[in-house]
Amino acid sequence: MKNSKQTGFSLIELMVVVAIIGILTMLVSPNYQSSVIKTNRSQAKVALEGLAAAMERYYSENSSYTGANFSSAGGSIAVSNHVPKDSTDKYYVLSITSATAQAFSLKATAQAGTPQANDGNLTLGNTGARTWGEKSSWQD
Repeated sequence: MKNSKQTGFSLIELMVVVAIIGILTMLVSPNYQSSVIKTNRSQAKVALEGLAAAMERYYSENSSYTGANFSSAGGSIAVSNHVPKDSTDKYYVLSITSATAQAFSLKATAQAGTPQANDGNLTLGNTGARTWGEKSSWQD
């Protein structure tokens, strides 16, 4: 009789590898989701700051924030590709919530049905005041 040695993996070895991959996936997935939410929030912050800079340019040209809108404040440039104004996969929608002669307030509204749904809204005022949900700053 020939003594032949088989090569390859046994079913038990394969199941151990699948179990290890499953366990690693369960451990890593929440961290990944948290990172995605933080990244989307950071992009909204950048977009709000860009829109605030555009509002300041508008003020320097008109001596008032009154009448500012996305077109007049250069919002399409300020928003750029961070939080697309006309995208179907918006995580936040930017808006100018108030614009008076001497003050403005901007808001990034977290959209339902996205990872950001429970993350809270971001606001930014002309004085630099920032809120995130119930917090009085943008700090995590």
